[in-house]
Amino acid sequence: MERLPGYLNLLRKKSGEAFERISSATIAEEMNLSAITVRKDLAYFASGRPRVGYDREELIERINTLLTANDCNQAVLVGAGNLGRALLSYGGFEKYSLRILAGFDVDKGLIGTEVHGKPVLHINHLRSYVQRTGAQLGIITVPAAHAQEVCDLMVAAGITGILCCAPAHLSVPQNVVVRYEDFAVSLAMLSLSVSKD
Repeated sequence: MERLPGYLNLLRKKSGEAFERISSATIAEEMNLSAITVRKDLAYFASGRPRVGYDREELIERINTLLTANDCNQAVLVGAGNLGRALLSYGGFEKYSLRILAGFDVDKGLIGTEVHGKPVLHINHLRSYVQRTGAQLGIITVPAAHAQEVCDLMVAAGITGILCCAPAHLSVPQNVVVRYEDFAVSLAMLSLSVSKD
């Protein structure tokens, strides 16, 4: 699943007659993967033909269907600081039928404002907003010291999927899925990968 958006982006870029059909080897080379990995991934939802490859448009349609075929596509964000505002403004989520509906914060200077057409509301309104809209996804962009508290509020409101962008580990019930995105760690890992010792 993590590779599907990459496949989709690549296939969308490869337009024209030369790419009506595309091989797993071409996809693998472009994405720095093995052809076997690509074939195994694509075998879950498409069938290619040896020496002919896959129909590019059909692959695009099938991957897009997989990525957008769920009813958990609405999110709320807590922490409308710099990172939170950047995510509220980011238009790329719409490619995957995902929408951040609103931001929440405690800063009086932010409450009542809008970011890219999305309201910033007081955190006290989180529960009623989530229950009214049916949002099931939450994004945490608060400092680490407040991440668990925000997580608890999200879980109590009915959020079942959390993307935590704070450098913190969260305790959640078994029915809640958490993904972590620590940009500092990602950059440090990248630095290690390219360092020339």
